[in-house]
Amino acid sequence: MKHRLASLAAVALFAVFVGCSPTPPERCEPAATRCRGTTVDICASDGFWQVSEDCGSIRSGGQWVCVAPEADLPACVPEGQTPSDTGGAEDARADTGADADGGGS
Repeated sequence: MKHRLASLAAVALFAVFVGCSPTPPERCEPAATRCRGTTVDICASDGFWQVSEDCGSIRSGGQWVCVAPEADLPACVPEGQTPSDTGGAEDARADTGADADGGGS
């Protein structure tokens, strides 16, 4: 009986670890950019995505979101606006007093 329980426990642990293996990181073309949820991601030189900016952490001027217009790079802007509405991401932050790390100036 003790041996059977140990065997069942081993099988269960194996199933958990095999079934719950993490998804491999997504590869990308270096210097590519994208919006992923509320973050602006950039593809690093190693070919893996990394967060460039978390729009959700900006606490000035209301809710900020990531937008990626076809002719522009992804940027954090106040919800309901586009980078062209604000003159670009840096101008949008300046207009609301937000800085790149999400705080006020």
